[in-house]
Amino acid sequence: MRVISDWANIYQGRRTPATSCLTWYTVIGNHDVPLQSVANQLDFGKQEPRWYFPSRYYAVDYVSGDGTKVRSVYVNTNPFVTAYSRSTNRYNGPEINTT
Repeated sequence: MRVISDWANIYQGRRTPATSCLTWYTVIGNHDVPLQSVANQLDFGKQEPRWYFPSRYYAVDYVSGDGTKVRSVYVNTNPFVTAYSRSTNRYNGPEINTT
């Protein structure tokens, strides 16, 4: 699975101890669509808590030490790119047609 070779083996290994404890809030990118790796990444998030990817679109609320609240919204913007919806375009797959 590409997410393991591109993320876990690089950012969660002994060579990068500073990043191994971070939570990664993941969104779908244009390279994920033609590879159809979104389902794999969602599944990976169910078994790896540091790969936070609960659904294709989600929001997370953060509260700072002084009580300030911030909502961060994670959105796949690929469906808004007109070129991606052309039938001959390699990006015109299930992620574009079902969002």
